[in-house]
This record gives sequence, C-alpha cells and structure tokens, in this order.
Amino acid sequence: MIVQPLVGYYSDRCTSRFGCRRPFIVGGTVFILISVFLIGYAADIVHAAGDDLSRPAKPRAITVFVVGFWLLDAANNMLMAPCRALLADLSGSSQKQTCVANSFLSFFLAVGNVLGYAAGSYSNLYKIFTFTKSEACDVYYRSTSSSSCIWDFFILFKMWEWG
Repeated sequence: MIVQPLVGYYSDRCTSRFGCRRPFIVGGTVFILISVFLIGYAADIVHAAGDDLSRPAKPRAITVFVVGFWLLDAANNMLMAPCRALLADLSGSSQKQTCVANSFLSFFLAVGNVLGYAAGSYSNLYKIFTFTKSEACDVYYRSTSSSSCIWDFFILFKMWEWG
C-alpha cells in the first residue's frame, strides 16, 4: 500500500544509465534474496549468534523470521511495480500486447508459487541438500532451508543471466 506507489513514483523519474525500471528490479531482487535467506536460516543465524538450543521457545529466531518475512513483503512490492511498468513500457500503446504480457507474468508467478510450496512441503528435501543439516533445525525446518537454497540459486542464476 505504501511501497508500490513510492517505487512507481521514483522509477518513473529515474534517469539511470541502466534504464528507469532495472535498478528497482535488481534492488527488489537483492532484497528478496536476503529475506529468503533470513527466513530459511533464522534458527541457524541466532544459534550462530549464541542462542541456547535447550530452550523450547526461540524468540530471537522468531524475530529474525518475522523481519525476513516483512522484508520479503516489502521487496515483493518493490519488485512488482517496476516489473509491471516495464511490461507496459515494452508493449507500447497496444492494449492487446499489454494484456498478453500481464497474463504471462501472472501465469509464471502462479507456477513459481506452486513450485515453491511443493518444494517446501517435501520433507526429504534436506537429504538432497545435506549441507542444510544443523543442530538448530528439525527435519521440516531443514526442508524449508533447502527450499530456500533452491530459490536463492534460481534468483542468482537469473541475475547472472540478465547482467
């Protein structure tokens, strides 16, 4: 409600040599990468900072998770406004091309959501990504961390391919 209009306003007036939309798209992607890492590794981060594993409640891990989730929400909003504006810029004044471009964007967002949920629900995913095993996590949390690794890999790959 706040982030998209602000990002849209500033991206419309941006005079970067990379274009007016791309710096905001890259910035949103970087913040998504950071937030997914925070969400996926919240318990490991606070354990590395000295949190005691013997306590059943882990308020610091919950705090890191909530901050990561808040950052993810803001970063998604930061990314969506310039992406949709870029689609409109690329399709020109053709209403039909704009509709088709938005349809493809919505379709691939939905596919990504389904694949993300599927990867997170597979409880043996941590066996494939053995480096996600740690003292701070149970089986389900390790599978979520593994899903986070997949997502981070795809984001980095796409940024490398785009750059």
